[in-house]
Formats: sequence, C-alpha cells, structure tokens
Amino acid sequence: MVADEFCRPDGPRSANADSAPVDEEVELFLRAGLTRLLPARFVGEESGVQANVANGYCWVVDPHDGTRAFLEGRRGSAVSVALLRSGRPVLGVVYAPLSPDRGPDLIAWAEGGPILRNGAPIAIDLRARELSPSDVVFLNHGSWQRPVWNGSACAPARFMPLPSIAYRLARVAAGDGIATVTLRPVAAHDIAAGHALLAAAGGVLLKEDGTPVTYDEAGDNRPGACFGGAPAAVATLLTRSWRRSPDPLQPARVTLSFPRAAEGTRLDRAIGCLLGLVIGDALGGQTAHPTVPRMRDDPGRGTIAGQPGAAGELAITLARTLAGRDSYDAEAAIDAYARWYESGPVDGEDTLAPSLKAASAATADRAHAARCAADPAARDCTALARIAPIGVWATSPEAAAAAAIADASLTHPHPLCQTACAALAAAIAAAVQGADRAAMREAAVRSAADEPLVIKALHAPEDIQRGGALVALANAFRRLAEGLTAEQALAEATAHGAADAAMTGAVLGAADGRAALPVAWVMPVLTCRPDAGLHAPRSRPALYWPDDLLDLTEALLVKPAA
Repeated sequence: MVADEFCRPDGPRSANADSAPVDEEVELFLRAGLTRLLPARFVGEESGVQANVANGYCWVVDPHDGTRAFLEGRRGSAVSVALLRSGRPVLGVVYAPLSPDRGPDLIAWAEGGPILRNGAPIAIDLRARELSPSDVVFLNHGSWQRPVWNGSACAPARFMPLPSIAYRLARVAAGDGIATVTLRPVAAHDIAAGHALLAAAGGVLLKEDGTPVTYDEAGDNRPGACFGGAPAAVATLLTRSWRRSPDPLQPARVTLSFPRAAEGTRLDRAIGCLLGLVIGDALGGQTAHPTVPRMRDDPGRGTIAGQPGAAGELAITLARTLAGRDSYDAEAAIDAYARWYESGPVDGEDTLAPSLKAASAATADRAHAARCAADPAARDCTALARIAPIGVWATSPEAAAAAAIADASLTHPHPLCQTACAALAAAIAAAVQGADRAAMREAAVRSAADEPLVIKALHAPEDIQRGGALVALANAFRRLAEGLTAEQALAEATAHGAADAAMTGAVLGAADGRAALPVAWVMPVLTCRPDAGLHAPRSRPALYWPDDLLDLTEALLVKPAA
C-alpha cells in the first residue's frame, strides 16, 4: 500500500505536511489483523487507543513512520509493529517497502527467536562494539544538508540519512550501522518496534539525559530525543553537540519529482550498476590489494574509504549531465568533463589530461581538441569506465549504444574504443530492462557487430592479451559468463586496477542488483563526503561525491515530462 502510494503519477495523497490518507488505511488494516491474531489493547498513531482484552499485552503500531519525508519524495519510510507484555517489548517488526539502498526490507524479532531479515536469521551482537571509522550512524533524512556538522558529531564514524527512526533502529539491529539519533520528540509508536529489535541485538535505547527508554502497561512513553545502538557508541554520541549548527544548509545536487520509479527490477539493477561501478573503482584504486578486499582509507593516494577516483567521478559527472534530459548532449558532457579536470581530481593526470587540457581552454574548439588526444591502441580505459550511466539512462540497448559512441568520441575517437563503449552500454541497458546474463552478452555483441576484436573480447575473452580497454571489457564479460556473483567478481577484479574493477562492478551489479553488493562496501560509498572540513586528505567538490548516488540513479530512470 505504501509503495503503490509513492508511485502514484502525481505523487502520494496528503492531508497536510505530516499526514497522508495511506497512513490511516494501513493502520485500520493492521489493527483488524493484529487484534484478530492476538486480542489485546491497540495503540496506533492514527486511530488512537482501542481497549481490548486486559491480558497485559499491547500492540503499539506506527502504520507509516517517516510520512513527512515520504511526502517530500524521500525513500526509507517504514511500517512499525511492536508487541509489549507488561510494558516490555517482546516483538518488533519493521518493514521498509522503499528502502533506498536495499529495496523492500523486512526486519523482525520475537522473544525466544533470532532476528530475521527478509526471512533469514542474522546474528548481531552490539554489546562490545565502540564507535570506529568503519561504522555508520543513521540520522534523519535531512542530515545530508549539513555534512560537516553531522560528520563531526558522528566521528570517527560516518552518517547516513534515513527518514524513519523505526527503520534506523532496525538497521542498527541488523548490523548495518552502530547507532542512530533522533532529536525530535518521539512517542512509543515511533520507537517500540525498533527498540525491541535493538535490544535483541544487545543494544540500548536512551533518552537525551542518558536514562533508559521504558514503556508503561498502557503502551505509552514520550522520551523526547533518544539515542540507540551499541552501548559504548551511544555513550560517546551523547557527549557530542547536536543542536544549533552554524553550518549553512547545502543545496541538493539532485532534484526528484513525481512520478517516481517503481520498486522492481529496473530500479534495483540500475542502482546495482552504478553502486557496483563506484565500489569497483574505489576498491581497485587502492594502492594495496588484500586477498579479501575491504574499503579503507588510502594514505598513498590521499583518499578516504569509498572515495571514487577518475572512473567513478567521471561516471558521476556523466550521470549528472544525463539526469533530466531525454537526449544525449555532447556539449554539456564535454563541458562537464573539462570542469572535472580543472577541479584537480584524483588520478586526473593519468586519464584525460591531454584532451581535457585542450578542451578546457576557452579558445579551443573542444571537439577538435579532444580528437587530437586519440589513443589509437585503445589502451586507455577512461571512456569505457565512465560509460555505464548511459546504459541506465537509455530507453533501449540500441539507444544506449548510439549515445555511448557519441560520448566516447569526445575523448577517444578510435573506432575500437567507441565500439567497446557501445557494447558495454548496450549490455547494461538490457540488464536494467530485465535481461539475464546471456541476453546481456547478446545485446553487447549486436552493438559490436562491425568490430571483430570487440566481438572476440565478448565471446573469447581469454584470447585478448593486450590493450587495456579490451582486456578490461573481456574480463568483465568473462566474469559475467562464468556465473560469478557481483561480490566474487569484484574481489577478483580489484587486483587489476580501478578501471577493470569499475567495469566489472557496473556489469555484475546490473546483472545481480543492489542486494548482491555487500553492505560493508556499499556503506562507505554512500557515506563518502571528502570535505576539507572533515579533514579529508584529498577533498573534492560536492558535485563529485557519491553520497547521493541513489537519487542520481533514479533521476536517470525518470524522463522529463513531454
């Protein structure tokens, strides 16, 4: 019901900024079913209290936590159901039908059993964990607007915005983060289900004064602000400054309006593709490649965990030029690439330096200058590594191939490179539309019909021995054909460098979807904000950060109204 409401052509119905008709509809549905399942007192956000059998049990329900953000177009609201016995949570179920990074996500626990995530048991123990650089603190949906203030408050961990406090608590209980904070006043229906889950994982939920959150037998409590998570992490976060930030609000880099992309294969694979690309670039660009790759800060390159290099930043740059357009604009793309080069990127001197030095000159004919920087051997992977957003954005494999050739020609005029780009973009476009792995390769082959070397890279990758772009293309499609998962393929690809891993991540992420990518790799990307104010060794303009990659991906899928 919530997911369908979000995808109405003109957006969800609303009564006011904080209330939607779907909230009451969900609550009435739940109240009827839950009280039939176990007759007990019912406390709901919308319909209030319904007295029932006086047996010590009490249902506490928020039919839709995060309504305001939902009405603003943010994903991550949740349905929250708790059962109290004599004021103590003994069951918690939190369901986010529109989780931004995971899709539909159901986290549940009942006394005496394990925590379940989408039906599978998980074992999380928060009791001995402390705040560390690899951790995530979940904050409210607008926290991204003050990256330095909130980043400093959560340090050494990072933060990720999510609308629903119930879902934020559940995500901590499921091991995706170490703590969460809500500064607005909350009631029992907002937090009871998440509290049950958190307690099952060894976490605590405390009021702002440091005392535990509790409930009375009637299912009531109004703790105001609260902090939940691993006990040591919560103790640390309680000492931080959270209010009266002096930082100005940052503007949005992506604006999404209704209608929105529906949950399903298209959105899932599109997100998997671009997340996989940036993950591959970040992992493959690290100066050391352990057997089991992990996201980490890299003093050698001056990057922080999850920070993209040239491949990832150029892909983000291309995606921003495509969002909101229904046709490819070569002038907008080359202008964006030139501005990217002028910004002093990581690895910039090793990628498009010759062409973009010329392209960024005010008096140069940009197209001509770019063509003068040809790599006749097609060894440079830059065009291939950035091209994936076209596959997500295009309406068909054929359209993707045409746009990819146009984009590659700006900096790589060699036909071999352009054809390879067409093949890669076509395969991704097919995947986003639901094609399986075999059909992805067929789409790539059709787009490469005039170039035998590219065909060989797709069909007989072991025969490709030289030429960086072709080897990287061959490696990605070999891993696809061998049936490797996205995680397995990326673990192998990282030893071959950033471009190889970026292409593999894009192809396998498109094939498998976002859930195939480990949370330990996804979170560093979505919380990566290399800002000088957060002491990033290699700070970058926010335009090239990947923290809004999920919104940016959806913007590629939603075409402007005619």
